[in-house]
Amino acid sequence: MVKDMKILFIAAFMGISVVCFAETEANMPPSQNEDMLAYAAPPPNPLEETIQVVAGVAEASMQLAGSVVDQLQRMVRGPGKPLPPRRNPEFAADEKAIGFEITADYFGKYIWRGQNISDDPVYQPGVSMTMGGLTAALWGNLETTKINGNSGQFTEYDWALDYSGDVPYVEGVGYSVGVINYYFPGLEDTTEVYWGFAFDLPLSPSVTVYHDVDDIKGTYASLGLGHSVERIAEINSDMPIGMDIGASLGWGSTSYNKGYWDSSIKSSRLNDLALSVSFPVDVGGWTVAPNLNYVTLVNNKIRQTDTFDKASDYFFVGISVSRSF
Repeated sequence: MVKDMKILFIAAFMGISVVCFAETEANMPPSQNEDMLAYAAPPPNPLEETIQVVAGVAEASMQLAGSVVDQLQRMVRGPGKPLPPRRNPEFAADEKAIGFEITADYFGKYIWRGQNISDDPVYQPGVSMTMGGLTAALWGNLETTKINGNSGQFTEYDWALDYSGDVPYVEGVGYSVGVINYYFPGLEDTTEVYWGFAFDLPLSPSVTVYHDVDDIKGTYASLGLGHSVERIAEINSDMPIGMDIGASLGWGSTSYNKGYWDSSIKSSRLNDLALSVSFPVDVGGWTVAPNLNYVTLVNNKIRQTDTFDKASDYFFVGISVSRSF
């Protein structure tokens, strides 16, 4: 499976092509004799006036919707494991360029979809390459202590391919589809395919659905919300500090809950609630973002099957560093 993912990872860029669109506009010059036209014009038609009012309201609504920042990406997988960001199709002229991003995250714990993978600090580097709407990414988890007997070792590698864009003919709705291979050295790997939508609305709602296509064949869905503030403070005039707030609520199907939690769970249930706040600041072209995170299991039945801690409430801090070029 890993070999196939690597081949797909490389081949995805071999045949990609990008089409750029140009827009033209024509403006009618204003009349030079408005007084004469107004004098000669027939009495106003009530139907025409109504149409003009409706058209004006529609145009204002479109302008308001267009002013909302498109912040949503796919979809929250939990701290330390974001999906590749969705490219803004307005920048069609740059679609032929290849972009890269490198990330380095350090978290006090590794909590994935409510499951405590590591209760001690972890280091999680990642790299992604984007061309047009296609993104290929590699992410890893490095244990830093002996809590799981793997100090200084990578215990997980995730290979991901994502294609994102705007839904045709639907204003303010973006989509993402992709595949993720989770590779665990010495253990069996697993693969998920996913799809999701992001909406250009206040609080930037998004929904992403993951389907396990290996042994478990379960489904996990995540509803995400987020909000960003560009400047809440500043180190100096050239170094503002922003704030990003995120929240996600996860749901698992019956087969997902049986496979990842316990065979005694015989129905679909809500899984986890994750809250995060980060404070990004630009430092010499790098984005440095200290963050606070809280994850809890919201279903009592699932909480009772948590082998690590029946309380299942996790608060931890971290710091993320990234750069795009």
